[in-house]
Amino acid sequence: MIADDATSATATAPWTPIRRWYQGARLRMFQECPMPSEDRSVRGRSYPAGMTVGIVVFGLVFLGGLAVGTKTRRPLAIAAVVVGAFSALLVIQTNEPFVAFAAFALIALAGLVADSVRETVGLLLGR
Repeated sequence: MIADDATSATATAPWTPIRRWYQGARLRMFQECPMPSEDRSVRGRSYPAGMTVGIVVFGLVFLGGLAVGTKTRRPLAIAAVVVGAFSALLVIQTNEPFVAFAAFALIALAGLVADSVRETVGLLLGR
């Protein structure tokens, strides 16, 4: 008798219609989604052409900064300063000198911190 009452109580609970609607909605959602074909990619290229050129140019600027930095024995700091200056030159063309200075300062400081961490780890490991 107690089991009957418990079963009937859960069957007539006020949230039962909501639960049934939710389960039906989930089922309909998955039934309506078409399965993608596995031989076709979503996009033909991974990046647009302009973005690819920008990535290559920034990479070359960074490598140039590393090359100069190896002569001064602070490669990450010098590379970050060079990339920061390059970014500031790009940003200053929008007539925003404070934003250009902020971009330069953030990138250069990040490089100085990275170089300081590299040197500290080198000293701690005895290299």
